[in-house]
Amino acid sequence: MTQDSLMSNDFAKKVFKQGGPPPHGFKVNLSEDVVKDPEAQKMVKIYYILFKNSEFQALKRNQLVDVSVWLKHTHDAMRSVGLRALIQPIFDTSDNLRPDQLAYKLQELRKKR
Repeated sequence: MTQDSLMSNDFAKKVFKQGGPPPHGFKVNLSEDVVKDPEAQKMVKIYYILFKNSEFQALKRNQLVDVSVWLKHTHDAMRSVGLRALIQPIFDTSDNLRPDQLAYKLQELRKKR
């Protein structure tokens, strides 16, 4: 790993932690992957803001809103400094939601803000 990629990782972690911990003790992890950008045809690093969907769904409504806002602000902070970031739920065996249902639920929460 090069010094630039190490600095990039440290920088990404710093930006990720800048907003403080997620509210209500919600567990979120930062992960990374290197993938080929289909437009630029070069390898790029993408950061994933990961959380368990079953824990997200178990939150009370006001907690769900707080966590959603935190996720969005963290995502926006990372994007604003040029990092490629995605909010990514992890679906486990206890989930009954399909990805399109989660996307709809997140869309409804954004409309209510």
